[in-house]
Amino acid sequence: MDKKILIIDDDKMILKLADYVLKDEYEVKCASSGIDGIDMIQDFEPDLIMLDIEMPMMNGFEVMSLVKQNKKWNKIPILMFTSSADRETVLKAKRLGVNDYIVKPFLPEKLLESVEKTFGRNAHK
Repeated sequence: MDKKILIIDDDKMILKLADYVLKDEYEVKCASSGIDGIDMIQDFEPDLIMLDIEMPMMNGFEVMSLVKQNKKWNKIPILMFTSSADRETVLKAKRLGVNDYIVKPFLPEKLLESVEKTFGRNAHK
């Protein structure tokens, strides 16, 4: 278990589901807000950030912008998930450099597949 994933989402059920799906293969930490997530990045040093777009106070785009502006963090891949699958949102996420985009609700297999694709095939072994 050498890869670390930080999941940032204000939906507690999404955090629980993602943690459940990923915890056997990866070290997982969860944050329930963008502000908490930014605070956790420094100490946890994740290899991947999974990020909801629609959150109060600091949305996913704001979190991603802070991550991408920081020289220490800007190489961390980001997977975004949200219930908003409109074309404009997807294009904005891609413009900002998101590695993958997952629409909620998602199947556990899709989540794991997206993470493995980001890390490279069989990266968790």
